[in-house]
Amino acid sequence: MFFGCEQTWPSTILVVSHDREFLNTIATDVVHLHSQRIDAYHGDYDSFVKTKTERLKNQQREYEAQKEYREHIQVSDCHQLFIYIIIMSVYYYYYYYYYY
Repeated sequence: MFFGCEQTWPSTILVVSHDREFLNTIATDVVHLHSQRIDAYHGDYDSFVKTKTERLKNQQREYEAQKEYREHIQVSDCHQLFIYIIIMSVYYYYYYYYYY
């Protein structure tokens, strides 16, 4: 292996490996290709895993917050519609009662 020359290469090297120790030793940046996107991470492989995990947790929290907000808005809209129906029913009842 070339563990003796880590991070002294003058340009970019693309490395594909399953050896985490090797990747941690030589990597200065990790490029992750997924879902038709490319995400760049600065640091070694362990930093990439940690940052990626944090991003996924944040995305999940944001998704849950948006989901709760949408459910709250839908309940509020239904509640407002229900009140509107009641008001209109009362209005039509009195209108019919007084004019017919």
